[in-house]
Amino acid sequence: MSVNVGYVESVSAPKPVYKTYNPAVSYGLNMQTAVDVKVKIGDEEKEICGLPSSGTTHEYGDYIVTEAREAMISEIDALLHNSQSIIDSVPKHEQIIESCERILKELNPAYAREQERDSAIGDLTARVNDMQDILTRLETLLVKQNGNN
Repeated sequence: MSVNVGYVESVSAPKPVYKTYNPAVSYGLNMQTAVDVKVKIGDEEKEICGLPSSGTTHEYGDYIVTEAREAMISEIDALLHNSQSIIDSVPKHEQIIESCERILKELNPAYAREQERDSAIGDLTARVNDMQDILTRLETLLVKQNGNN
């Protein structure tokens, strides 16, 4: 994540944004408009198409576009708090996963057998990997010993 300050080079005339037809709404009422903005960021020129005309802060793909430093600070603060709350909720969700797996094992014998099989395969894989490491070390020692004789 990074912040880039850009300078507006040009802004197109507002164009109407057509939503799905709603006969209950008269044409022109609550009509949203959008503009195309050319922004210079460093040496690069970027065109942002279809940016809503109203408001000061908008999400545009992976970007947050705003005209005010305070609005950007507010957006970054919101992202920080959102990510922190997600991280803080990880232990709770780990407990939920454990509980769900335990319940599924109780209610579904096929699931329990599948989990036991996966666990056994994981244990066997770990043992085989350990044996491969031991064999590799033994081979290295034998090669060194045969080279010394």
